[in-house]
Amino acid sequence: MLDLQSKTFGIGCLFTLGLPIFLLFMLNEVIHRMAYQSRKRDYRTPREKNAVTWRNTKLIVLFFTLAIIVWVFKNRYEYWAWIKTYFY
Repeated sequence: MLDLQSKTFGIGCLFTLGLPIFLLFMLNEVIHRMAYQSRKRDYRTPREKNAVTWRNTKLIVLFFTLAIIVWVFKNRYEYWAWIKTYFY
């Protein structure tokens, strides 16, 4: 008989319960032996969250601005021709 409360799962469990159930028992064993992790370890204050958000926003605006500058530079002759139609 398999005692579900004991922490000894051997090869006999593999033959009596079948491979899928044996793997589920081993997974359960691994999960329950994991170290306790407090959620407070990853706590960030609102100021830190806002700093990260502001940094990401500045990076997005910077790369968007650079992309617009490159795009305008690549099409500068087209824009110059369009401007000339109104002033010449």
